Amino acid sequence: MTGVMRTPPRFSRRRSPLPAGLFILSTAAAAAALAPSNAAAAPFTCEASVVSGTIATAPAIEPLVTGRGEACKTASVGLPNLSAPLGIVAVNALAGATSLTGDPARQDLQQAVAGTSIADIKIGSLGGLGLPLPLDQIPLPAQLQSITVPLPGASTLLGPLAPTVGLLLPGLTLPTEVTVDLAGAVRQLVALPTADLLNVKAAVTLAGASCLNGTAVTAGSGSLAGVSVLGNLIDANALAQGAPILDTQMIDLSKLKLSDLDIQIPVVSGLLPGLTAQVTQQLTTVIDATVAGALAALPPIALPIDLLRVQVSPGSQVKTVTSLTQNGPGIKISALGQPVVDLQLGQSKVGTAGVDCTPPKPPVVVEPTPEPVQATAASTALACTTRRLVLTDVVKKGKKVRLLGVADKRFAGQTVRIVFEADGKTAARAKVRSNGEFSTTARTPSKKLRSSNKARYRAQVGKEKSRNLKLERRLIVDKVRASNGRVRLIGRVTRPLGTPVQTITLTRRISCRRSEVVRRFKPDSKGRFSVLVKAPENATAQVYRFKTKVRKTRSNTKLFPTFTLPTGVDLT
Repeated sequence: MTGVMRTPPRFSRRRSPLPAGLFILSTAAAAAALAPSNAAAAPFTCEASVVSGTIATAPAIEPLVTGRGEACKTASVGLPNLSAPLGIVAVNALAGATSLTGDPARQDLQQAVAGTSIADIKIGSLGGLGLPLPLDQIPLPAQLQSITVPLPGASTLLGPLAPTVGLLLPGLTLPTEVTVDLAGAVRQLVALPTADLLNVKAAVTLAGASCLNGTAVTAGSGSLAGVSVLGNLIDANALAQGAPILDTQMIDLSKLKLSDLDIQIPVVSGLLPGLTAQVTQQLTTVIDATVAGALAALPPIALPIDLLRVQVSPGSQVKTVTSLTQNGPGIKISALGQPVVDLQLGQSKVGTAGVDCTPPKPPVVVEPTPEPVQATAASTALACTTRRLVLTDVVKKGKKVRLLGVADKRFAGQTVRIVFEADGKTAARAKVRSNGEFSTTARTPSKKLRSSNKARYRAQVGKEKSRNLKLERRLIVDKVRASNGRVRLIGRVTRPLGTPVQTITLTRRISCRRSEVVRRFKPDSKGRFSVLVKAPENATAQVYRFKTKVRKTRSNTKLFPTFTLPTGVDLT
């Protein structure tokens, strides 16, 4: 039975020799292969300016900038605090940063980011600046330019002099009202506020650029928190609408000094020259008291002028096809129309001009043509099963049981243990040869067990086990020979045969799931057969199998199917 291998009658799922996913590229290898494709592309750009602008008449400031005019890279700038010119602006912490992440050789996998942050910025009082503000030129409303004050009667105006003046000057005419010019005194009350003009707790800008589906994309955001003007917290919604914040001066007329007022007293007719100074003094005293009382009775009057204008814009975004600029909050402060503070709290910018976002084509991987592996009778036994140990034939020969099998070549040199499953004991041992085949013999079981379903054998190496095979079968292949492109198979069907004798079908394995019929024939009256078939061209090994129908017992004429074990044969 040289060159013959038999495999179990049942096939399990076939194990593919190669995984389905054939192309696996490492990141490093891909980067090295694709580096030239982006060599001519322009880089991402990114820059961050933490704060910029002007304060009063001092030169413009921009103390912290990174990334301007350069390819995007990872860098940062910062200061723990900043005191600007004239001491009006103070910042607790400032920071700006840019970064470029991703594969250096793959622009389509890179990300450029720029950002700024400012904490606790304070713009103090303008009172200490000494700015040449034209307070004397402030236009005043009519009620703050002059007022007319009614005067009491003669007895009140002249007081104790009334009888004397009345006797001497019976035709004396006294004023009934006076006009008070307030303009000069009011302008002296106009002053810049002493409280901090503006406080901002935090201002942040962020801009980023990357590739998405082969196209450069940009995005940005900004935030502003804790804004207060002259100590009053400002609603963020008002800032979002860009509404200016105006300070209106309130004038308390009771604080005006009489010495600073221009009180125009009408000419008193018929006044004697000798009494002029005394009468005038009396009239002045009463008129001053009357004017002071009138001013004290008036409520504070609003001065509706642009004494101070504070405007805080929440930030903006400027986007083009190849860039995005995220501007932080803008602060503009003016006094009487003169610019005092104009600051930009952060600016982050990214650019994508000339960036190549096209994903590179994967390199062509040429798989080496594997050397053709010639199938053998031994390899066919393992071809259609996940088991790496197969018992291919169990057949009784005289007083011995002949056991044949195949193991994976990694078991070469190891000992296979043959277990008789009726008692679980080791019936024989065999060593695996270099080609994976093994063979041995065992004692024939007792007559009681020999033809029973318990008479089964199983091969085992460590934890690897074969399927078990039954000792006695009704259709048996005794010999297989191959020569000159032909294969002869000799076998027998054990009695009782079917009545009439049933046809035997010979099949050849095409694949693990498909077989084709090679020949149909009938055995002789004793069940013996010998069949010669043509071997497939260019094949080195082949698997054949027979099937037919037999009677179960002599007294039972019912037929049932029976098969041989798959029989492998070397054709070379």
